[in-house]
Formats: sequence, C-alpha cells, structure tokens
Amino acid sequence: MRVVLFVLVGLMGSWAAPLRSATEPVRSDPVQEAQSDPVQEARIALKALADRCGSGECPVRIPNSTTLDTVIVDASSKHVEARFSRDLGHRRWTVEDARVFEGLVEETVAPLFPGYTVTAYAAHQRVGDLPPKASRSTELASGGTEAPPLVQRVGAPEIRNGLAGRHIAVMPSHGWYYEPTLDRWEWQRARVFTTIEDLLPFGFVTQYVAPMLERAGAFVMMPRERDTQRHMVIVDADTPGTGYEEMGRSWEEVPNGFAHRPPYGDGVNPFRLGTSRETVASSRDLRMATWTPDLPEAGTYMVYVSYAQGRDRTDQARYTVRHTGGETVFLVNQQMGAGTWVPLGAFEFDAGARGSVELVGIGDGTLSADAVRFGGGMGDVQRGGETSGRPRFVEGARYYAQFAGAPEFVVSPGGEPDEDYRDDYQGRGEWVNWLRASPEGGDGFGPTGHENAPGLGIPIDLSFAFHTDAGTTPSDTTVGTLVIYNTQGMAETGTFPDGTSRLANRDLAHGLMRQLVEDLRTLYDPAWTERALWDRAYSEATRANIPSVLLELLSHHNGADMRFALDPRFRFDASRAMYKTIGRFLAAQREEDFVVQPLPVTHLSATFGIDTIDLRWRPQLDPLEPSAAPERYIVYRRVGEGGWDNGTIVDGTVAHYPGPHEPG
Repeated sequence: MRVVLFVLVGLMGSWAAPLRSATEPVRSDPVQEAQSDPVQEARIALKALADRCGSGECPVRIPNSTTLDTVIVDASSKHVEARFSRDLGHRRWTVEDARVFEGLVEETVAPLFPGYTVTAYAAHQRVGDLPPKASRSTELASGGTEAPPLVQRVGAPEIRNGLAGRHIAVMPSHGWYYEPTLDRWEWQRARVFTTIEDLLPFGFVTQYVAPMLERAGAFVMMPRERDTQRHMVIVDADTPGTGYEEMGRSWEEVPNGFAHRPPYGDGVNPFRLGTSRETVASSRDLRMATWTPDLPEAGTYMVYVSYAQGRDRTDQARYTVRHTGGETVFLVNQQMGAGTWVPLGAFEFDAGARGSVELVGIGDGTLSADAVRFGGGMGDVQRGGETSGRPRFVEGARYYAQFAGAPEFVVSPGGEPDEDYRDDYQGRGEWVNWLRASPEGGDGFGPTGHENAPGLGIPIDLSFAFHTDAGTTPSDTTVGTLVIYNTQGMAETGTFPDGTSRLANRDLAHGLMRQLVEDLRTLYDPAWTERALWDRAYSEATRANIPSVLLELLSHHNGADMRFALDPRFRFDASRAMYKTIGRFLAAQREEDFVVQPLPVTHLSATFGIDTIDLRWRPQLDPLEPSAAPERYIVYRRVGEGGWDNGTIVDGTVAHYPGPHEPG
C-alpha cells in the first residue's frame, strides 16, 4: 500500500503546514483559516469542472454522476493526481476526448500548483488509458498459436481475414437450477413478455451469434448444452451393445474415460468413471473405431466426441460423420480438449442405426477413442435427490460443467454445498480458465485458487457473456445497452497471467458498445439508449484469464426493449454487431484486416427446365459494412427428406442442377 504525504505551502513560501490528506477536515484555527489551502481550492475547482462537464457545459461531456474523489499532491515529484469517481469511465472515450479532458483538468489545477504535472483518473484508471488501444492485446499468449486448431472441417472453404483458427467461449445467461431453500428446481429469472432471461440470450446465441462466428471460421465452446434435441444416445466401449466397434488388433484399454452412469450426484465426474481406448495413430494397418447409435427418431442431433489425455497425442484424428446428407470429415487435434465433450456440429439422422461416426489416425502419435454423444438429451445431474426433469439445454452452466468433465473447483468455485445459484455464474469464468490452462499445468491460466492446475489446453482467445437485465422506464423509450468489464481481475493485479494489461477488456467492451449502438440506432431506433461501460467485479467479466466482457443487451422487463428483442430481424442484426466486434478485436491482436461476412442473398428463384433446374439469386450489399461484398457463394443441397450436403462453391449468381428426370 502506498502512503501519500501532502505538503501545504503557506502564503510566504517559507512555512510548511502539518502534513495531512486532502480529505482531512480543516481545523477551526484563526491562523490556519487566514492562509490559503491550494489543495482545497483545487478540490473546489475540480468539483465545479465535473459539474460543468456533466451538464454539457464544456467541450467533453462526462456522466453527470461523476464526482471528485480526492486530490493527491506529491511535492517531491511535483505531481498532482485528480481522482474522479469510476463513473467518469462509464462513457466511451476517444483519444481526442481524453486529451481534451485531461487538458481541462490541467488548466484547472495549474494556477494553484505551477510547475507541477497533472494526471486525471477515473477511480484507478488514468483517463488517457481509457480509449481503445489495439496494442494492449497483441501479445496475448492465447492468440497467434501455431498449433492446429481443435477442430477443422476437411474440405471447408479457406477463410481469410476472418476468424479461422480462433477459439471463442460464448456464455448465454442463466438457466434452470436447483434452489435448496425451496427444495425444488426453478428458473433463475422471472417469466415476462412471453420469455425468460434464462432462455432469451440462449436463443440469440444458438441461432445467430455462434453460427456467425463459426461461419467466419471460429470454433465456439459453451458452458451450457447447446443442442435442443431432447433425445440423447451415447455410444461407448464401456457400455457394451451401444454400437461401438474397432478394426485392428492394437487397440488397448487405458484408465480414465467417460462412462454413462446417471444420475450423477454431488462430486461425481462422469469422465472419471470409465476407461478409454488407445492405439498408434499412423500405421500400415488400418486401425479404426466406429460409433453407430440407435436413434429413437429422425431429426437433428449435435455430435460430440471425446478422448482421453495422454502423451504424444496426434493432432490429426480424422472423424467422419455419416448422416442423411452424406459424409462430413473433421480433423481433431487431440493434444487439446481431452476429457470433455468436443462438438463437431449438428446433422440430420434417420431413426435407427443408419448413421455413424468413424475415427482413424492420419498423423503421428497416439490416437484416443472414448464416448461419442448424439443429441443434447435430458438433464441427469442429481440435486436434492432428483434430476431437473427438463432438457439439458435449459439447465444452468453448473450442471453442464459437471456432465462435461470439469473438476469440482470449477463446478462449485466456492466449495460450499447448496450454492447452485452462485456456482452457476461464478463457475462460467472458471470453466473458461479450465479450458485455457495447459494440460501439464503451471502456466498460471488455471481457475482461481488453482492457477497452475492442469487444464484442457484449448487456446481460448476471448470470453463473451450475453445477458438481458432488469429495469423499466415510464416512457416508451428503451432501457438499452450496458457493457460490463473488469480491469483488476481476481488477483487485483490489473494484468493477465502473461503480463498483458487487462485494459484489453475495456477495449473489447468499448468496441462492443460502439458497434451495437451505431448499428441499432441506424437500423432500428435512433434513440437507442447507450447506458454505460462498467468496470465492475461481475464474475463473468472478472474471473476469466483472457479478454472477457459481459453484455446486458437490453432489459427484458421493459416493453420498448422487448418489442425489439422478440423481432427475429433485430436478433439477427444485434447478433451481427456482436460477431463484428469480436472479429475486429481478434483481428487487431494479429494486426490483420477483418472482412465482414456478406448478408444472405435475396431474390432466390428456381427455374425448372426439361433436364435441369436453374437457381438464381442476387447479392445483398450491406450499407453498414463495405467489406461485406460477396465474391463467391456456397450452395447447399438436400434431396427429398435427406439432410444438407457440405455445400458447393459457385462463382456467379446462377447454379445449374440436374432436373428431376436426370440422375444425381
């Protein structure tokens, strides 16, 4: 802790008053009162400046709630610090605005302390550090890795100036949870305007935000179940008869692996209940594992794979998903992500045992095979003697983290029983740290209190938490957007484990607010309310050891906000603003250009000839984003009741296909 001493200079310049703080009351002493007090005068003048700027009477308008906290004078270094309340940081600062405001503060203080330098602060942050600076995140250890990404789709179009190779954690709101005081499962938030916050951001994320990030090349992880499919089938060697088969004689059983033995009680980790299988990845002998589920009905199922950690794992485990639309092939880097569910994508399957997942190793090292999961299913974590009775996707993150193999200090960061509500929001950032930390541990990126514990080694680049919060207005205006970030962290060091400034969090928050407000005011409501940028210790904005932000997009309690939130067009455009912010922030890390995805095409038509079907469409230009101009297109096709294929690249705006009487 720094001890600050204050020197008060008397009128004649040769007398030193007793040392005291700027906030200490002035003694009722006739001699003292007769002398000027430059610190007190500075306080009065700076308070007046804050009032003027808060009411818009100076070149830079600041939040009208801003107050002056204290004035610190250091005579030895001839420096004055004017510390305002943290409200000063709630606005979006540009470099020019910061320069002008700092100049106003200096002009106010300089006559009282000639020859002194002056610095203005918003709580603990220097005003000059509040504008965005791309250089603050360029050296992050999680960015720019040369290792293959966790998952790559073979044959996917090459993506340049997008999010290829990036790994992003997206955390949608709350969820169905167990409340011990009432001995029941319930929603964390109230039902209002035909929705509930536990599900409203989830709809934004799963239908828009995550697909946009993925189409730009990113790999997205979520701390809640993503698949809304109520059925779930798990195929695993630990459960005979479920559809697991091997080819080749060199497969071996090794400890540690998933076993499906629900319900899962407190402290039970399903990825520690079973075994897994292992072989040499590259060999002249074909060594293959196949998972064939017996699905109860036709539909869309998310496919998740799992594998165990081990030495010398291959970074090219080749998984082939056979579904009604054909075959889709992925390369999975098994050097990261071991011991949890790794999503490959959602696919259409027929009922019965007509689909499958096949694994072979094509790279060097060893190949691991554990359980494969089809579908989200129903919740099977037991609390208060019973499971939730709801589909897994509506449950809070606490329960998915347990089902996905997270250690107990991630599932329940506080280590206290029956604190499910608190565990749910505190555990999300710790789940990100568990994903990010090295499998060997020791890198400092691990969960709070376990910073050097082993993790999954996934180079998560960014954590994005999405909420809608409470609040109403008596008029027909919106409550609007609030963005929360944190610059101190759980250790209050102000840096990430690699030494990078956590002001990168503010840069991300600043960019998100700017993009959302500009887009929403242009497209929907010129008076869309920009609330504030908060530097606060909210868990989802604080605990993650990588750039993170918590968005409160709007108020689910206010009619004007919900008029927009229930509009699918608004959902698309608001989500697009979120995607663009993330893309620009991560591109700045590598000092790259960022190209925005084109909008969906318009005027799609099909002309049926005797032997052909001609598809035609028009590009839709984006007036907000000049870079979002399409160069080529991907046409996806499904035949009859089958699923969609992997797409075909088309250079123009016309595609020709065989007619109904032609083969193919």
